[in-house]
Amino acid sequence: IQGREQEWNISMNEMLELVELGVLTEQDIEDAVTTEFPGCRSGFKNKEVSPTTGSYFENGIGYETVTPDVLNLGVAPAILIENVKQRFLDMGGVIKEKSPLTGVVVSERVGSALDLGEEAEPITSRLVLDCMGNASPISRQQRYGMKPDGVCCVVGSC
Repeated sequence: IQGREQEWNISMNEMLELVELGVLTEQDIEDAVTTEFPGCRSGFKNKEVSPTTGSYFENGIGYETVTPDVLNLGVAPAILIENVKQRFLDMGGVIKEKSPLTGVVVSERVGSALDLGEEAEPITSRLVLDCMGNASPISRQQRYGMKPDGVCCVVGSC
């Protein structure tokens, strides 16, 4: 299990909610937060003009806003995931790596049954976390094989 090498961005309020839920500890936050800054500037252009000097609004080509304390922490995913993973395993949790998933069935009696294909026994669970994005078998199952109507592309830089 690993996250990407690039920092994840999140706010302290969101991190503290995970502490309240018992997912993280204050020490996890201290270990994993590598960057902190006051906030982000978001710009939205409504016409393409370049080069420009000044703000989009001043140039009449769009709008800008500053969002203080939103996505203003950089978190090292490797540290955070390792801490949470170890705590999960220490509490008796099981992690199945390199176990291709072909589908999920949810039942009130059993919980969730994970179909790992014909060569493996199904796994039952009370909680399933799907971190694979829109290409995951669960996403495909929910869409009944249909392609998504659209995609939201998120682009960032450091």
